[in-house]
Amino acid sequence: MDSLLIQQIYPNSEYLWMMELTFGRHARYCGIHGFDYRFQVSGGDMDMGGWEKVRLVRAALEKHAFVVWLDADAVIMNLNKSLKEVPLPPDSIGACHFSVPRPHWNVGVLYFKAGKRTLDFLDEWLSRYPGEPRWHEQEIFLELGLENEVVTLPDEWNSSGDHNPVPNPVVAAFHGMEARYHRMAEYLKENT
Repeated sequence: MDSLLIQQIYPNSEYLWMMELTFGRHARYCGIHGFDYRFQVSGGDMDMGGWEKVRLVRAALEKHAFVVWLDADAVIMNLNKSLKEVPLPPDSIGACHFSVPRPHWNVGVLYFKAGKRTLDFLDEWLSRYPGEPRWHEQEIFLELGLENEVVTLPDEWNSSGDHNPVPNPVVAAFHGMEARYHRMAEYLKENT
């Protein structure tokens, strides 16, 4: 298939519990909408942290025209809308913009359409590992996004209750929230 959804966590991660909530849902979703689904409990280098996403997406774009990254604290809520409908032109990267705790594109849910510019962006992003201590890969993405053209997506494509809540999101996320697992579990219970 030309489209891929990727999720990855490290062994013994607190996020494993969130993946237990969403794995079956995401696998079914991918089957319905023609996505390959890659879920990994692994890490090439435990010190890479969030940087592992950059390596995985970069490799995936060698074989797939469209790649979606979801952190473990994100869940596809609208099962009827394909992630392929994201308003993203060819050879580009899309992310939602959060205003708190400071303005930034959130890297917990990202959309990539393959092409030279996208691959160059990912190569440059990865070359700046490990980033700065607090924001890691998030900070470097912001810097690169300001230098390049990142497509700012409507909030429904990565709606996080503490940052940019919208009714009926395509993707709901719990980025940076206290008690994420419990909030995600309750949200799924109330909205499915």
